[in-house]
Amino acid sequence: MAPIIGHRGCAGHAPENTLAGIRDAARVGCTWVEADATLLADETVVLFHDDTLDRCCCDASGFIREQNWKDAITLDAGYWFDDGRFVGEHIPLLRDAVSCCQALDLGFNIELKTHRGEGEHLGARVAELLKESGKYLVSSYDVGALKAFHKQKPACPLGIIYDDLPQDWRVLADELEAVSIHLWSKHITQEVIDQVKATGRELYVFTVNEKKQAEKLWALGVDGLFSDLPDQLR
Repeated sequence: MAPIIGHRGCAGHAPENTLAGIRDAARVGCTWVEADATLLADETVVLFHDDTLDRCCCDASGFIREQNWKDAITLDAGYWFDDGRFVGEHIPLLRDAVSCCQALDLGFNIELKTHRGEGEHLGARVAELLKESGKYLVSSYDVGALKAFHKQKPACPLGIIYDDLPQDWRVLADELEAVSIHLWSKHITQEVIDQVKATGRELYVFTVNEKKQAEKLWALGVDGLFSDLPDQLR
């Protein structure tokens, strides 16, 4: 991907997982962005991170998985953020986010975000929505979601997300032909970095917002960092 990837769009400057956030990532110089794809009750795929609406949709509550698109499109995903500049920003469809990235010439790391056991179904739905051409990398914690996606789109690069690298990670990485491993910055060590890099895979770390930490991680050999404040790392 890139040394700096906009996290959830550009979550430090615009509401996360919105088109405004994707545009803002491009504005500050990102060439890749990451965002979370999840399923609604009617099988629509949208960008959203949390299990519930409460944090990012101040005019609603309840579970995102129980929403239908006709209701979700009415929610305000920008009112809560900062100084009111993003009032009226909507939860976007995945396909609109893909179109936005293509228009801005951004690579797109789509994280499959599952909440209630729908991993395989989400992976299959996202595979149906993505065209063959495009700068994509699909990642997830959810093994079932990755396997279902890979079955339909075997040529699309995959990344596996871990908070802490397990001992048997190579088995799954080989099975999925994963090109990258994505790890929580809290558990990064030189030994872990060396293990991943020795297999020829790229290593990306989340979420890094301080320049000193970023410089240290790059010096240790990581390939890229997910950041809410990508402009500060540049």
